[in-house]
Parts: sequence; C-alpha cells; structure tokens
Amino acid sequence: MGAMQVSCKSPLSKLLVRFCALIVSTLACLMGLAGGAGASQSARSGQTVVGDETKQLIVAVGANWNASAVTMAKFSRSKTGWVQVGPSWPAKIGARGMSWGLGHHPSIPPDGVKLKAEGDKQAPAGVFRLGMTFGFAKNPPPKMKMPYSQATAFDLLVEDPKSPAYNTWVRLDHEAATEWEKANALILDDPAHELKIFVEHNTNPKPISGAGSAILLHIWRTNGFTSGCTAMDRSV
Repeated sequence: MGAMQVSCKSPLSKLLVRFCALIVSTLACLMGLAGGAGASQSARSGQTVVGDETKQLIVAVGANWNASAVTMAKFSRSKTGWVQVGPSWPAKIGARGMSWGLGHHPSIPPDGVKLKAEGDKQAPAGVFRLGMTFGFAKNPPPKMKMPYSQATAFDLLVEDPKSPAYNTWVRLDHEAATEWEKANALILDDPAHELKIFVEHNTNPKPISGAGSAILLHIWRTNGFTSGCTAMDRSV
C-alpha cells in the first residue's frame, strides 16, 4: 500500500441511522431475525431482536442460501407490529447467494451456513443498520432523510483487508492517485453507483480484517448479479 495522506477518516459505523435497518435472510430464518421484544435469542438458530428504536425495516428474502435473487419490501413499526409499506420489488444479491454477516444479530451462523468473507461473492445475511448514502449529485434526492455525501475523486471505501482503514470511508486531501488509492476509490463512472447506501456489515465495534467490506444498496444493471451488494431498479 502506498503512502496515504488523509484529511478525514471516519468509520461508517459512527454515522448511524438509528431508525432504519436492513434484514437480508432466507424465509426460514426471517421470523427469528425480525422477532419482537419478547423473542427468544438463540445464536444457533439465528434469532435476535430488532430494537425498539428501529422504526423502519427494509427486508430482503431469498428462497434459500444459494439464491442470487431476492424479494424486498419496506416495513414501518405501528402500535400493533410491523406493517408493510407499498408493494414489494425484486432485487439481486451476491452471485453465490448469501453467507452469515456481522451486524446486530448473533455472530454464530445457522448450521451449514458460512461466515461472510472478503471476495466470496455472497451477500451478508443478518440485521444491519443503514449508514451513509453516497451519490453523484451535490445534494441528496428530495425528501431523503439519510445522511448524504457527494461521492468525489477524493473518496475511498477501503476493501483492502491489510489496511487499517478496512471497510471504512476515507476522504483524502487529494484526488486518488496511487494504484492502491484508485483500487479503493468510490466508483464515479458507473450509473449503477449513482446513488448507494452503505450497509453496516462488519463495522461494530470495528471492522474485522477479511470479514467483508463495502456492502452497499445500489442500482442494478440489466444483467448479472453482484459481488455481495444488493442491487435494485432505479425507480425503487
């Protein structure tokens, strides 16, 4: 890795959106992950509790752990429970399906499911907060309440497991210039990355080297799946 002059380095885990979370799961595992306040917690079964402070959920459900296509839906917490908001929509995830991520759920995966690893082409399954939104435009879309930053040639989202800045957003004091900086720079020339949201997999309390990085929600391409992100139509 070349020398890196940094004016601002921020772990994305510190940019929390406390009222919105993402669940990626199989149908069989979903009910445990979205359990209510009295839900049983079992690391072996994958059960956990979505905290009371969470007011909105985005849920992505695949048919099985090898599925590369999921169905997504938005939910809002009401006085009586979770209520779906609007119709569901299709999305694409990792080309090799799902593995067990590191988020706000037990770290031990269900039987037969592997832990998420860098380069496995699998989307992390679990419960995750949604963090910073990045976009090509100077200002965020109208009515967006998520934290937003314009993606520039100064910005990196580090995917190098050997770097102390692994899985964090780095803003340089210069445009990405070295081979290493360019390899970790935010993508600026691909319409699929015109707007994207960082999924806080492997951030808390700090990123674990090699456990997966740069997991995003972004716009999908016409064909193909992703290397671990969740991609959907621009209209969503």
